Amino acid sequence: MSIPESVAITKSNIFTQVFANIFNLINTRSNVPDPNDSTGRRKFVYSHREPNFMARNFSGYPCVIVEGVNMTQNIKTVSSTKAFQFDEINIIVMSQDKSSDASGDPSGADTLNSISDDIVEVLNANNGTLRNNGLSRREIDSTDFDWGEIDGQPTFRREITLTFNQLRTVA
Repeated sequence: MSIPESVAITKSNIFTQVFANIFNLINTRSNVPDPNDSTGRRKFVYSHREPNFMARNFSGYPCVIVEGVNMTQNIKTVSSTKAFQFDEINIIVMSQDKSSDASGDPSGADTLNSISDDIVEVLNANNGTLRNNGLSRREIDSTDFDWGEIDGQPTFRREITLTFNQLRTVA
């Protein structure tokens, strides 16, 4: 799937551009570095769904998944040309324990927290860019991490939910 460049959201590109603007911000290694590959050659950020961990082309954990957009439109203006829109997009961060630190504590949780910190930091640092592209009045909500086993390895997961609320042209 080809991800378009980050540009302003219009009435004809809502789903495409909300997704692209967030994906492109996170998929830049200088914004969110991959702790397992400083060269940037390894696939680290995935679009829309979790990668198949059994597939030959899966680069392994940690990884970030930017899901599709949920949009709600309500309360149109008197002229019916604009409406309030709520855009919601989930970012999933996953990491895995292949080893632990010297005291036996799992390193996957630390990796998960580090990547999550980078994502929130880049969102906060680029609030003006997001606003200029039509993503204003942002809220960030996240879950505590959860974990389970994948392929016999403890795997950690956190969801970060972004919500935007703005008045947009609809007609």
